[in-house]
Amino acid sequence: MWDLTRMGWLKSEHMFGKNDIMKLNLGSGKKNMVGYVNIDAISHTKETVIGDILNLTYGDESISHIYSSHVIEHLDKNELRRFFSECSRMLCKGGELELLAPSITLIINNFNAGLVDIDYVDDFLYALHLHQYDYHKQGIYKEKLERLCLEYGFNVNEISHINDIKTPEIHIISIKK
Repeated sequence: MWDLTRMGWLKSEHMFGKNDIMKLNLGSGKKNMVGYVNIDAISHTKETVIGDILNLTYGDESISHIYSSHVIEHLDKNELRRFFSECSRMLCKGGELELLAPSITLIINNFNAGLVDIDYVDDFLYALHLHQYDYHKQGIYKEKLERLCLEYGFNVNEISHINDIKTPEIHIISIKK
C-alpha cells in the first residue's frame, strides 16, 4: 500500500487548489472520474491511487462528494458500517454520498419472473472472482441503505432501481445533515 499522506494525496491543494474541497471515487476500478481522487485497492490505471477505502486519513468535513460504484457489496456488515461512518466523518455538511450496487431485490425478482437463470443469480451473489477482492459479502437493498443513511447522519435525497437485466442496480444519493 502506498503512503497517501507522504505522497500528498490527502491534501486538497494537491489536485484542486487550497480552497477547493475534494471529491472521491472510492473503489474506482477501471472507471476513473475527472475531478475526483480515484482510489482502489488495485492499480487498474496509472491514475488510480492505491488505498484502503476503510482507512483513509482525509480530514473531517474535507470532502464534498463521495462516489462509489459496485463496492459496498464487497464489504461485510461491520465493514459497511465503518464505510458509512468514515463517509459521514469525511463529508462536509451538505456533501453528497452517491452509491451504486447490485440490487438483491431486483436480482431475486428477475429470477422469480423467469428473466434470469440460477447461474446468473449465483454470479451476482458471489461475484466472478476475477481478483482477490472480487467476491460479494452481502446483498444490498433499499431498506438497508435507508437505515444506514439515517443511522450515520444522512438524508436520502434520491433512491432508485435500475432494472437492466445485465446489471440490476440500486442507486442512492444521500446528503450529510
